[in-house]
Amino acid sequence: MLKQLEQKMEQLRMEMYVVYEKSHSLSDEELLRLTNELHEVVVRWRMEKYGDRYGCRPFRRSQEKE
Repeated sequence: MLKQLEQKMEQLRMEMYVVYEKSHSLSDEELLRLTNELHEVVVRWRMEKYGDRYGCRPFRRSQEKE
């Protein structure tokens, strides 16, 4: 599972890089979509690797409620 999440993080990172290289910019919507997707993958990776100790989900959820 960790390996799959690491591959997904790398895929998203490369997608950001490729899109930026083609246009030299990312639209706000595209940047938001990619960063949100990357955040979700990183949270799952941290939860898988470290358990509840390193989950950043509570911080992100508190931000969404505001």
